[in-house]
Amino acid sequence: MNAAVWRFFSSSQQRLSMSLFRSRPWWSAPIPVDEEYQSGCLCVDNVDNDPSGKVKVVTGSFQGILRIYLPRRGAFQSGDLLLEHDVGAPIMQVSAGRFIPSSTQLALAVLHPRKVTVYTVTSQPGALDSGLICKLEKKYEHALAHSSWNMTHGPFGGVYDKDFLCVQSFDGVLSFFEHDHFAFTRYLNNFLLPGPLCYIARTDSFVTANASMEIECYRYHNLALTGSDRALNEKEGDASRRKLPLEWKYNFGEQVLDICIARVSRNSAASQFDIVVLGEHNVVTLKDNGQIKLQTKLDFHPSCLFSYPIQETTDQIFHNLIIGSHSKTFKIYKETKVVWTSQTDTVPVAIRTAKFGNLQGLLVVLDDRGSLTVNYLGTDPSLQVVKVEADSAPFNYEETDNQLRLLQSQIAEATEGAPKDPPDVLVMRVAPDQGHAEATSLNVVLELAHKGQDTLNNIHVSVHVEEPLFAAEPTIIIPSLAPKVAAKIEFIFTTQNSSLPISNQIRFIACAVNSKNEPRTSTCDILAPFHLYVNPVAPPASSLPFQFTLDTIEAKTHQIGQLFSDVYLLNREAETQANIVSVKYQASEDVYAAVTGGPIDEEATEMGAAWLITMELARRLTDAERGDLQFSYSGELPLQEYFEIIDTHHACRVRCIELEKDLEKEAEQFRAIQKRLLVRFKDKNAAPLQNLDVLLRNTYESLVKVAESVEKTKTELVKSGKSLSAATSLIQFLIRTKYRLDQASVEVLETTLTSTVNDDVLSQGWEESVVAGIDSLIRTLNAQEAVLVPQMKMLDVTSKLQKQILLVCDKLSKGTSLVRTAKRKTTKNAKKKNSKV
Repeated sequence: MNAAVWRFFSSSQQRLSMSLFRSRPWWSAPIPVDEEYQSGCLCVDNVDNDPSGKVKVVTGSFQGILRIYLPRRGAFQSGDLLLEHDVGAPIMQVSAGRFIPSSTQLALAVLHPRKVTVYTVTSQPGALDSGLICKLEKKYEHALAHSSWNMTHGPFGGVYDKDFLCVQSFDGVLSFFEHDHFAFTRYLNNFLLPGPLCYIARTDSFVTANASMEIECYRYHNLALTGSDRALNEKEGDASRRKLPLEWKYNFGEQVLDICIARVSRNSAASQFDIVVLGEHNVVTLKDNGQIKLQTKLDFHPSCLFSYPIQETTDQIFHNLIIGSHSKTFKIYKETKVVWTSQTDTVPVAIRTAKFGNLQGLLVVLDDRGSLTVNYLGTDPSLQVVKVEADSAPFNYEETDNQLRLLQSQIAEATEGAPKDPPDVLVMRVAPDQGHAEATSLNVVLELAHKGQDTLNNIHVSVHVEEPLFAAEPTIIIPSLAPKVAAKIEFIFTTQNSSLPISNQIRFIACAVNSKNEPRTSTCDILAPFHLYVNPVAPPASSLPFQFTLDTIEAKTHQIGQLFSDVYLLNREAETQANIVSVKYQASEDVYAAVTGGPIDEEATEMGAAWLITMELARRLTDAERGDLQFSYSGELPLQEYFEIIDTHHACRVRCIELEKDLEKEAEQFRAIQKRLLVRFKDKNAAPLQNLDVLLRNTYESLVKVAESVEKTKTELVKSGKSLSAATSLIQFLIRTKYRLDQASVEVLETTLTSTVNDDVLSQGWEESVVAGIDSLIRTLNAQEAVLVPQMKMLDVTSKLQKQILLVCDKLSKGTSLVRTAKRKTTKNAKKKNSKV
């Protein structure tokens, strides 16, 4: 690469990796071990009432550790920690206020889940280098009848030089305490989840957010008067549940993270204030009556909010906002404009401003793991200056473009082809000569290994198989698998009397997660022996209702009986026939199928029964011809028989829906009679039953009868679904054989006329999905524009589906391809243009 380009690229990377604006550390405390904090766990104030006015930093953790710091510039010293005390309960919030009845000095309120405690903090000279040590003295505490969430304080009711406490609980109870006396409790309206709580001293009101994403305001006077005529006892959990009168309400429209009171708008008068609401995507400033004043949309995920005063004129004090984010930055807003952005080393959950030493406006930042720092806003310029030689050659753009093209071509050549398997790929195969089959059971031994270097743990090996074949253990768990060591797993399969078989494929799926938490999977497909599903019949069955004839193109003549000789080996009652095989399905009563050689004549009791033997015959003939074999079919497609199977399946679905409605009606009537009887029995002077017991018994018998009918009809639905799936697979085979479809058209046909029948949702089943698929296919073949498919509704009759299948077969008979290529589309567009000319 050109030297000038490399110097330019290197200098750009250095500039991007270093931000110019960062919060510079002034002081930091050691990070506690295994402690957690939230936004209310930080308090900055003169909690020890120091005459010099020095503020202290108070933190409280969920582990119950209360700490008081006196930060000093430089590295942390032992004397910076004035107090460390275990209060014995998780700390939800700490606040400083005038909470002592007979004093105007500051005290410390600590909120716990089931109590709130008020302490006084006293400092005295000590032997440490700071010269101070602090002591806690408990003044009083209040037990809480409800688990607390947060609290606020202030001069409730307009008292002078006093602060009262208000605690909000998880279930929406506001508990008010006037110093060491309990005042009252109130339940918030329409409460679901707790939100931020803030007190406005100028209007003597509280602002909070509810679970409906609304901001609500309550006046303290109204809260105190509501329910005052009832005696309240907090210990017994009794509280007035009257609806609280709202002062105003504002629909915020998103989750509220925090609320604070500040004077943000520069147009407000000296007596006015603003309510600042922080949401997940917006910051909104409201007036004292709940009307919106300012709104700022955020392009980051906020984590905390704080307002600090700034004196812009001699008689005007306003507030700026500091908003922390989860991207380890915080931004300072003046009204709606960003005036500063700075990076931090952690995600702040609480930010405060304070004066330490002679520096005003230092930032105290706390994160959720207890990292406490005191920072100042500064710049961190890059000192690495890239030197450019004076005699360096001018930048050659043409040479750089040539080098770029060369690199792109080399990358394309290196990445050409299919992606390579990961080094620790799972490998699964059937162990040769270790499984064995009997007349009604099959044992399969799998070998599982992986090519990685680490040991894989908890490998799940599952098997998927169609009825009537069942696995004794559908899932086997391997505790561990060492590298390059094959684990052997044995699966046992047995046949049971069930529905008609639609496939003899067995699929094994292995799933594991490596040491890098990356998933690894492997699949292995095998075919179950045909003799597990059928028994040979002697003498051969003949004149069966469903018949059709296949032929092969340029193939050798094979003896059909010899191709299916394994079917007769395990059943000596029937002898192998030279050119005919006749079988009876084990899982179904009186269901037969037979194949005769020459032109291949097939016959079966029903259309679905002919599919499995047809698929097995095609596979065995293809193997005998070593893969070079083509079938032909010149007869009429058995669409009439196919439509009868569709009608039977649709009728079963309709019958199931009707019976489920009847079952719901019977159950509703049964519950109504039960309720009436319970009311009669609860009455001390019970009235006559008036034959309600007879009606209950008859309704119960009718309910049981309908439930049995539902179970029987669902069994018939499963059976008809299996028959429909097998018949659909056979009709797909005959269509692609008759019209000699290419592989792309076969894939479209199998996707549109799917053989997967799922009756879990009765109102939207196989018929509706096939109608939607064929409708889209016909529009594509007719070169029409695609339209939105309306919501599928259950078909009343199947005539539309039958017409669509006939239309597709008619187009195929005329040579229409199911794949609409770009060439055909271009030709049609050209013809349209020529016709217009």
